[in-house]
Amino acid sequence: MTRRGDRAEERRSQSPLTPALSQREREQAGQRANVALMSLAGAVLLATFPLGCQPAPLPSSNPHPTVTVNGAPPGAAAPARPEQIEQAIGASPAGMRLQEISGALLEYYALHGRLPAMLAELESLPDLDQPLNFMSPTSGKPYAYVPAGLKSPTDTREIVVYDIAPDASGLRYVILLRRPRGREAAATWVDRIPEAMFQQYVR
Repeated sequence: MTRRGDRAEERRSQSPLTPALSQREREQAGQRANVALMSLAGAVLLATFPLGCQPAPLPSSNPHPTVTVNGAPPGAAAPARPEQIEQAIGASPAGMRLQEISGALLEYYALHGRLPAMLAELESLPDLDQPLNFMSPTSGKPYAYVPAGLKSPTDTREIVVYDIAPDASGLRYVILLRRPRGREAAATWVDRIPEAMFQQYVR
């Protein structure tokens, strides 16, 4: 009986089932290791790139520039400048009149991709609350309009509208335009500049 039991035990130890089970176990262990490595790699990626980081938005396909007044989009703050100057320009009759013309110029630019040939063409805009006045309250004469712009070697902006004469303080009201470039939309500034500075802008 002992010899038969030994032979049976020996035959079981030589059975091909035992190596097959071991191979399957090795494959399962390898799969578990791969899953653990993938989980670790995912955790590292999450730690490196938080969920709040999103891809940068694609540029807008809108072919028209955003209407911008005084260098800032509607609802945004205007560029920093001395408060007294800003209040003086905004409260003066000439400043308010040029603000209306400035906004109309940019709306026209947004619709047509260019400035009008004459200021009178702005009257065709559908969103005007009231007719525009192109007469200067300072000089009593029509504003000068230069669609091509008066350029300065020290300024990327151009003067497109200006009073034909300076006021009693030697300052001249102007509308400055920055044409669209790259992702920057067209923008305008209503300003009151010294005569010496105005003379730096040439055709």
